[in-house]
Amino acid sequence: MSLYSEDFDPAPEPSVEPSTSQLRYENQHRDLSPEPDQDLNTAHGRHQVWLVKVPKFLIDGWSQVQQEDARLGTVRVYDPDEHGQQKMELLLPEGPSPAIPIEDPAQCVKYANIPRRFDMRLTSTTQETFAKNLYAFQEEVLDDEDVASDLGVDEDVVLAGAPKPPHSNTSGPARLSNKKRRLTALTGTVTNETALQPQKTPPSCLPDSKAPIRAGTSRSLLTPEYREILKKRRLETSKPKRSVMMMDETDAGSNNMLAAGVGKGHVKTRSANIVLAASQARSKEAPEKFARMPRNELLDSLFSLFDRYTHWSLKRLREETQQPYVYLREVLSSIADQHQNGPYAGSWSLKREFAEHRRKADAKQNAAKQAPSEDPSVDDMEDV
Repeated sequence: MSLYSEDFDPAPEPSVEPSTSQLRYENQHRDLSPEPDQDLNTAHGRHQVWLVKVPKFLIDGWSQVQQEDARLGTVRVYDPDEHGQQKMELLLPEGPSPAIPIEDPAQCVKYANIPRRFDMRLTSTTQETFAKNLYAFQEEVLDDEDVASDLGVDEDVVLAGAPKPPHSNTSGPARLSNKKRRLTALTGTVTNETALQPQKTPPSCLPDSKAPIRAGTSRSLLTPEYREILKKRRLETSKPKRSVMMMDETDAGSNNMLAAGVGKGHVKTRSANIVLAASQARSKEAPEKFARMPRNELLDSLFSLFDRYTHWSLKRLREETQQPYVYLREVLSSIADQHQNGPYAGSWSLKREFAEHRRKADAKQNAAKQAPSEDPSVDDMEDV
């Protein structure tokens, strides 16, 4: 046993790894340090939290609250009814207290008429929410005093303990030295997903449906506060993003320069270029509108045109026949074909059967003209 113990060296003691804060302190002048600012605190990771979808006007007001531990509202969860449905609602502070605890009086007036009662509706079941693996995190920015206490050194050592590297520029060390430490913690696991919606007016509070509606009253289920928010939202969306600015006589000189494509200081800028193609296109006369002629008359006209030339473009046929484009193309496609390639690509010519028929008719007509006359009186006549 003694020989075995002498030949076998005992295992070395495990070295104590430096903490993340110590590594960060030793490498604070590295441009891209791979070490994080702080280890993730998962002590409260098992706490159950709700993920709530909040209206924009409400989250805008809450984001302006500067007071710590301010009471934003109350969440009420009622017992399930006979149908198994459980009612949940969010109640903002009742008047005369402001709906959102903002110290600025001007901002308090802005959010004075927002709805104070909201319904909370579940958007997914607990099993579906657990399957999404949603978690809530909290981040806290630490000052230099907290960093010094964590490292066990003086605050002045943290600020100016290490020399600046000679190769660093002005922005590098300043950026690293001014960077704040952040403490990230896992707040909890999301177990429910809900959405807030302003409560509607109960039907019992609505005016009688048979009674005449007076000015200023409405049978809508929306509360007056929420109706006012929707009205403002519609007005903002209906406003044009660009407006037309009328130029008076005093701006005649600059107007002439803009029309010539010259900007301020006689420099042609991108914003000063005015595209005249669109205005010129609008200034052109509207295309002529033609009335349809009977189909048989249009066919006769097309046959006579093809007797004149064997190939026609659709544009020339429209000028000759004075017919609508769609109607002309429909009738033309029944007697002619359009060439897709070759020297006559894009032009139209008669179909083979119609071309043969027209050729035979012309041959008969020419033969009839060239045949000798059978009238005997023709031979007896003499030139005088």
